[in-house]
Amino acid sequence: WKQRMQRALGVIPARFASTRFRGKPLAPLGDRTMIEHVWRRARSAERLEAVIVATDDTRIADHCREFGADVRMTAADHPSGTDRVAEVARTWDGAADVVVNLQGDEPLVTGTALDRLVASFEDAPRPHLATLSEPIDSVDALLDPNVVKVVTAADGRALYFSRSPIPFLRMPGAATTPDLRAVLADHPDEIARFRKHQGIYAYRRDVLEQLTSMPPSALERAESLEQLRALEAGLEIRVLSSDFRSIGVDTPADLERVAALLAANPVTVFGAMVRVPLEYAAVCVCLLAAFALEHGTLYMVGDIPILSHVVGAFAYLYCLMVEMRMIGLLYVYRKETLGWF
Repeated sequence: WKQRMQRALGVIPARFASTRFRGKPLAPLGDRTMIEHVWRRARSAERLEAVIVATDDTRIADHCREFGADVRMTAADHPSGTDRVAEVARTWDGAADVVVNLQGDEPLVTGTALDRLVASFEDAPRPHLATLSEPIDSVDALLDPNVVKVVTAADGRALYFSRSPIPFLRMPGAATTPDLRAVLADHPDEIARFRKHQGIYAYRRDVLEQLTSMPPSALERAESLEQLRALEAGLEIRVLSSDFRSIGVDTPADLERVAALLAANPVTVFGAMVRVPLEYAAVCVCLLAAFALEHGTLYMVGDIPILSHVVGAFAYLYCLMVEMRMIGLLYVYRKETLGWF
């Protein structure tokens, strides 16, 4: 059975004084700022009743109001974005059942991914939290401590998050402290075991309050990963497979990579690739129409079915155009996302 549809609130915590990238939310990304990209993508989610930007900086607040965002000014002394989110959830008029913590540096997030997070709370048993993960497809990413890894149970429950590569990969006959690069060079398919955690969370509102009232846990302090506080408290975190490629923007170089993806397609390259088969379907309809006209008697000039030739030529040219777009999208997506395809 399913629970009633949840009332869901999306909150984007944003601060100006980032250590590695000062003023990051206001960084230009195409014809918009990064925070506006995140907000607009969050607004595309059908299950979020409201999307609010939470900040303690008037520059961010003023800018967000200019493009129509709902903004709440929050306390300046919050130790984390989660605490900022909890303050907004506490005062929101809608009394949310589910609160989604959107990272302000994830401008490629999709509304469908956010909808799936909210929908996961309508299934029984309900999780305490839900989050997203994606495949890791390069050794460099696997060994990067800034890329958080996650391992899950068969039912999708998170077992552990770490900055180290997990699970430990020991091949038959290998030493207990293997050179991971060498092991994966010999067994490249084994990289499919590893998954990257995307730092977007959905909480039951009472769980969000519980977590923000607790002190940091031992594992949380050791790994500097806030989600470990929930695991050490015995809470269930459900991990869903994401439908977008996460490129968190922590440096100006990261911003350039995201800009290249957005320039290739204003919606996202991955979304465009999903729509291409639909365009092929439209081509097929044109070809079928041409076939029907070819064998009919409409619009004949002598013995030549003019209309069918026109429709057929249009379908042929359109098919070539779609093919060229697909090739271009595949090239950009492969180049910019470390070779997913």
